[in-house]
Amino acid sequence: MRQRIESFVDRSVSRSVLARLPGVCSRLVLLVALVFGFSLSIDAADLMSGATVYAKNCEYCHGSNGEGIAGIKRLNAWDELLKSDTELFEVIRDGRVSMPGYDGLLTSDEMLDVIAFMRTFQ
Repeated sequence: MRQRIESFVDRSVSRSVLARLPGVCSRLVLLVALVFGFSLSIDAADLMSGATVYAKNCEYCHGSNGEGIAGIKRLNAWDELLKSDTELFEVIRDGRVSMPGYDGLLTSDEMLDVIAFMRTFQ
């Protein structure tokens, strides 16, 4: 798992964030980011924390790479990965169907770290 996280962090900006944007738009965003010095990568500490929290609380049902087990939602499916951080946060906090909510069990930062880690699923 650590190797997968390190490879995510080592990827270029164009592969991690900008690959999701259409060609011209991605170049424009990259140019603006480079000119103004914006960081478009996720903090590695957040990914490590997210991986740890995910392994402890989510992996049993959702699998190590979000592939899910029989009858459990796949987290590595495009419909899940395209959801906003707010939508994913609400599901983690409040739960859904058979999934319990983690409000009070995980901090907001831990939930956000899990979301950052989920963004590494392919």
